Amino acid sequence: MQLGKFKIPVLLATVTAMLLLSACGDSNNSKGETAAPSAGASAAPGSASASTEPSSSASAEAPADPMAKYDPAIELSTVVISDPTMKFENGDSVDNNKYYRTYEKELGIKLTNLWVADQSQRDQKMNLAISSNDLPDILHVDAKQLQLLYRSGKLADLTDVYEQYATPFTKQFLTVDGGFNLESGKFNGRLFAIPETQSYLDGAFVLWIRTDWLTKLGLPEPKTMDDVLNIAIAFANDDPDGNGKKDTIGLPLTKDVFAGYAGTEGLFYGYGAYPGVDVWVQDDNGELVSGNIQPQVKTALAKFQELFKAGVIDPEFGVKDVWKAAESAVAGKNGLFFGTMANSFQLQPGKERDPEMEWKAFPIPSADGGLAKVLRSRVTNTGYYVVNKSAKNPEAAMKMLNLFIDKQFGPTPDKEFVDDGVAWKLAALRPMPAAKNYDNFKAVRDALSSGDASKLTAEQQNIMKNVEQLKAGNVGDNNWAMVKVFGEGGSYAAIDQYVLGDSFRFNEFYGSPTETMLAKGSVLSKLTTETFTKIIMGKSAVEDFDDYVKKWKAMGGDAITQEINEWYSTKSK
Repeated sequence: MQLGKFKIPVLLATVTAMLLLSACGDSNNSKGETAAPSAGASAAPGSASASTEPSSSASAEAPADPMAKYDPAIELSTVVISDPTMKFENGDSVDNNKYYRTYEKELGIKLTNLWVADQSQRDQKMNLAISSNDLPDILHVDAKQLQLLYRSGKLADLTDVYEQYATPFTKQFLTVDGGFNLESGKFNGRLFAIPETQSYLDGAFVLWIRTDWLTKLGLPEPKTMDDVLNIAIAFANDDPDGNGKKDTIGLPLTKDVFAGYAGTEGLFYGYGAYPGVDVWVQDDNGELVSGNIQPQVKTALAKFQELFKAGVIDPEFGVKDVWKAAESAVAGKNGLFFGTMANSFQLQPGKERDPEMEWKAFPIPSADGGLAKVLRSRVTNTGYYVVNKSAKNPEAAMKMLNLFIDKQFGPTPDKEFVDDGVAWKLAALRPMPAAKNYDNFKAVRDALSSGDASKLTAEQQNIMKNVEQLKAGNVGDNNWAMVKVFGEGGSYAAIDQYVLGDSFRFNEFYGSPTETMLAKGSVLSKLTTETFTKIIMGKSAVEDFDDYVKKWKAMGGDAITQEINEWYSTKSK
């Protein structure tokens, strides 16, 4: 994810779905590190299995030249989920751009788009393509779609393709996390999907606060969760914007409850609770349990309800998505929220509107003092790249993967590509380094401290340019947003404190969605969102959480727990 030329605010998450710095948290995901439960190295007990035995898609006799150009050229198809933040130049488009031209020029691969859809249409278009068997040669899917395609026997086995055509650097790149992500793309020991890996710390939650409001109201920076709540109360009641009206929001949330911007997760973490989408943590007995039904969740929900009744939480959060939630901060009506590392891009327009607006990212404090343990996933990806079983040249996908990794992150990256803030988004396969942004933060910090920038990569040099531009008074061109990720008082400075304090709790499950997960997961997710929302808004009593736990267990939760622990028993702990 090249942050360098990113032009307008975007959201993860969550991952999206999106890349963590192009979307910064797709954050439609709050799955720890925003990663969906993925297909396991071995099919989990209770998980769906393929209807046919996997067979290698590459001949054992195939020449293993990982970058050989096809002559004559071959044709491959894919699909594109459009990104409204992309601003094309020089006549480029989703169908004709730098990567598509490079695939043809250097590899002899003519890539065409079978269809293009925006994010709101993604699931509908993708599921229709899968059900009608109208699939392109290369496809990006989520974990459940991966499972469905594998079960129906529509995927090429990439085991031999990977062994023969992935360059040594590509293999190192994909396994630097210890191999967790790559293993998640395997079924019964065979590789059927290449994970779209992400920087493993990008999804860590931090606390964003307007420090100019702290100064105005005479409030100290937070050291405990009580400090955080008191700041939120003051921001709601003490007229921090100085207009003489009670029109500011102390704590924004969203209708999705779990989100990469204004998510509930940060406050939950402060109370030692780890709810979320498909979050499974280890209990005191070494078993995996759902983060949604633990007693600490009830404690935190009581705090949320208390804040809502006091008028601190946005009363309209139940109908607001992340974009609407961000509008209040941009408009100067909110000065505190829990979010992820790239939320400064949502805040950038507000800074340009009001130069006095100043934000700082803080590590989340715990209710007991010290740092909260924030959630991380063992597997950090935002989906998978798969190849249609009917594709004539499955190895072409690996060649395209090699090309992307080499040009963006190789030993001698191609500056033309590194400096381009749009091209990378249209690469057909685009995994990200496991620690790229954290490494960038440390390198830029050290260069600023020593005054020596000679060892910086091209991407890190671009970040230094943002720092220099901001010092010169240019807050635009995302200079301010970039510095608020990588500079002093930025999100990675906060995340660095988690790393130094080893302040993480892990989402331990990275196996294949089990049979009951596939059958009951969406129902349980809806139950969780509705229950939490009602309790927060005071429409249900806090004690109703106990009834929710009983329903969750009876409606499939217990069965899923058993299946997941059967899987967990096969893994080294």
